[in-house]
Amino acid sequence: MDTFETRLRDRLVRLEAAAPVRDVRPRPSRSRRGLRTTFAIAAALLLATFAVGLAIGRFVDPNEPVGHPGFENPGQPFYGAGLRCMTPPEAHRTIVERGFTVTWQIEDRDPAGAGTTSLSTEPPPSGVVEDGFVQGNKAHVVVSVGSGAIPYSGCD
Repeated sequence: MDTFETRLRDRLVRLEAAAPVRDVRPRPSRSRRGLRTTFAIAAALLLATFAVGLAIGRFVDPNEPVGHPGFENPGQPFYGAGLRCMTPPEAHRTIVERGFTVTWQIEDRDPAGAGTTSLSTEPPPSGVVEDGFVQGNKAHVVVSVGSGAIPYSGCD
């Protein structure tokens, strides 16, 4: 060791000797009773979570249809009806035959127009059925009219 290292070591020894020392006793550990209580609470919560999971699984049938927002999505009353491939009057007849009242949201998609939106209980004579939703026994259907209306590509 060179003199610099020796001086550093001597200085460290002096600092450690001058530092106050207090009596550090180990903290008492948790009592066995407190530890048992903690484990009992954790086990009860785990059991309750498991019971709730079983109850939910018992009352929910995984084979039942699950509704998704959207007019023709699985679980909706018009799933597979092909409303997007029908003209608005044809779609209107199909919806009314199933017992629903219809509100038509008519979107003017003419690029030269102002792009207006209107509501009607009567379907437009022509247009493209885009989407909609069902609430109770009421169907709300969105239909595009004008030269900017793009037909659904899944139709034959």
